Amino acid sequence: MRTLTAFAAFLLLTGFIRGVEDQINRIASEIDSTVGVAALHIESGRRVSVRGDEQFPMGSVNKLPIALAFMRAVDSGRISLSSDVTIQPAEFASGHSPIREAAKGRAVTMSVEDLLEAMLAESDNTASAALLKLAGGPSAVEQRENTTPAEMLALLERFYRAEDRLSRASHDRLMRIMTRSQTGGRRIKAGAPARASVAGRTGTMPGTVNDVGIITSPNGRDHVLMVVFTKGGKTSTMNQRERAVADITRAVYRDLVGWQPARKKRRD
Repeated sequence: MRTLTAFAAFLLLTGFIRGVEDQINRIASEIDSTVGVAALHIESGRRVSVRGDEQFPMGSVNKLPIALAFMRAVDSGRISLSSDVTIQPAEFASGHSPIREAAKGRAVTMSVEDLLEAMLAESDNTASAALLKLAGGPSAVEQRENTTPAEMLALLERFYRAEDRLSRASHDRLMRIMTRSQTGGRRIKAGAPARASVAGRTGTMPGTVNDVGIITSPNGRDHVLMVVFTKGGKTSTMNQRERAVADITRAVYRDLVGWQPARKKRRD
């Protein structure tokens, strides 16, 4: 690894390969979206930023700050994970919601714990709306509908370092759910090394394909916090945008950690 890293540095200095910011911009130029990136290698403290201070819509990435606000309410004793919540048809959210689809127009009763799992692991919008209400509404959430890659990276870093004002049990619960999440198989997960662990949260809207994640290397020695936001897309396909997120992740990871084999892209 040391020899390969030294060789890569030689190629970079001699101009045979691009700096990582240039690589990100080249990849971004292949789609019709504006792309913002922020990343941090925990062990070295090295950072990468492209349009890091520009505002982007979060989409369902906002389910992470909602989950943090909600679990703080759990830790305070205001909410119990074992409590049941009844959601009326009028409260079903639009967009992606397996809960709404399974209810077939009828009220549904679920435990708060199951709602948390549905929001983070399945990106269910009805679960998100219900938990946001329980947490105290939008004013309780640190980030709203728009944020910058740098701001989201700061939140992700506080979460990774357990500086999120959560109990250890609540922090670990969110990490487990995010690691089990099946969403985003063609985004950060596709650009991370094979057998790496990724705790992530995606966001998808018209013209927007986002992903944030904590990548733990296969040997457990390296941790890369990754934020990729896009906006303004009109003509590129979903596959093209997701491929760009994966390619950017791969370029950033290689720059921060070293030359690692990429995770095989999974079919969704």
